[in-house]
Amino acid sequence: MQESIRGKTAYVAAEKELARQVGRARVDLEAMGIPLRRCELSSCRATCCHDGVILGPDEMSVMERTLDERKEVMRSYNWERTHLFSRRDGQWKSISLPAGPHQLAEELPAHFPETRCVFLDEQHRCVWQRLSVDSRKEPWFWKPISCWMHPLRIRKEGEGEFVLTLNRAGESGFESETPCGKALMKGGEPAWKVLEEELKWLGDIGGRDILGEIAAAMSRG
Repeated sequence: MQESIRGKTAYVAAEKELARQVGRARVDLEAMGIPLRRCELSSCRATCCHDGVILGPDEMSVMERTLDERKEVMRSYNWERTHLFSRRDGQWKSISLPAGPHQLAEELPAHFPETRCVFLDEQHRCVWQRLSVDSRKEPWFWKPISCWMHPLRIRKEGEGEFVLTLNRAGESGFESETPCGKALMKGGEPAWKVLEEELKWLGDIGGRDILGEIAAAMSRG
């Protein structure tokens, strides 16, 4: 196993825990073979961001500090907010705002609320990803971890055991119904190829060649 790479994100504590989980996670090879389509922001309009994101204390504190330090850059995106977080079902989330008619996906699932995450700009882009790129850092440096991982997830299996998988239909009525998380009956590519960047990033954080492991397993059938 390779040495994990720290400092890939701005969230030190959250990244440390992610590295621990990734380092010992079993890879769900069946899930990695599910056919998906690549993200098309122009048509999906950030459907995966429609209801905000669950955040840990590490992410929230870093976000608040960064917004204070880089407020002028954020304003240049025509984005400025004062209220960002709300407590919901015992967890902290970014707030969601009512979405206008041109801010929703062309095929929004009927059970999705017509809202959008507070961190989206007018072109449906995440301001945290924009800030990361414009600051010449890794593209997902400031983006919340669960956001750039979507539709991947790490599920706890037992005491200290984890599995790297996808949200499946039936497990969640949301992640598995977004355009980039929905399994296709026809077309598409295997999830591990569509999500190559995310898997490479996770491997770097966890100190293992996840992509290589999957490719080798798939070649063996």
